Amino acid sequence: MARSEFFYPVLAGVVVCSLAGGVAMVLAQGSTPLAMQRPKARSALAKSPLAAQKPAQPALQGAAQAAPAGSDPQGAPKPSAFDENISRSGIKTCAKGYVGLGQGVIPAQSEFAALFQWNKENADTHSVQSLVGIRSSDQNVAGVIFAAPVGGACEGQFVRVTPVASSCSAFAREMNPKSTVQANLGQIPVIATTDGPQVLLVPAGESACTVVLVGRVTL
Repeated sequence: MARSEFFYPVLAGVVVCSLAGGVAMVLAQGSTPLAMQRPKARSALAKSPLAAQKPAQPALQGAAQAAPAGSDPQGAPKPSAFDENISRSGIKTCAKGYVGLGQGVIPAQSEFAALFQWNKENADTHSVQSLVGIRSSDQNVAGVIFAAPVGGACEGQFVRVTPVASSCSAFAREMNPKSTVQANLGQIPVIATTDGPQVLLVPAGESACTVVLVGRVTL
C-alpha cells in the first residue's frame, strides 16, 4: 500500500484496528495515479477542482512504454486501499460498489487516508463506511463513502466536500451549462449534473465556497 506523507505520518503503513459492538475499524492510506479509472456516476463540472479527470489513452506503439503509476510492470493495476479493505473484511455483496465509490470520491493524483468501518461478525449483511481525508492540488478535501446490502443488491453513496477560493456564484458559472438547479435550500442551491451526482454550493464568504458533491450508486 502506498504511504501518505500528508495524513497521520506516524501511523503511515500501520493498520489500526479497534472493536466496538462488533464494528471493526482500519486506517488505510494510499495515493491515486493520474490514470485512475473512474466509475460512471461522476459529476461533469467543467473547469472546476471537482471535474472528472478522464484517464489518458496512450496509443500503442512498437516500443514498450513504461507502466503508469499504480500498476505492475505488466500494466495490471495494483489493488487500491479500498480493494485491500474489502479483501480484509470479507464483504461480498457491496465489494464492487464500495470500491467504485472509493474511486469516485478520490481525485486523481491525490494522497489520502481512509478510516474503514465494517461489522466484523456479519460483514456481508451490514453496511460499510469510510471517512476519507484527501490532499489534492494543495487542498484539504473530506469525503464519506457508505454502502449497504439491500435485497441482494448493493446501494451506496459518496459525499466529497471541497473548499474553493471563489464565490459560489462564480463557481456555478464554471459548471457544465447543462447542469440545472433542482432546488434552493435557503441560500444553498442544489444543482443536478448531467451524469447523476448532485452539487450543493455552500457560501463561505464573499470569495469562498464549499462545494459538496453527492453521488449515488446501485449495483
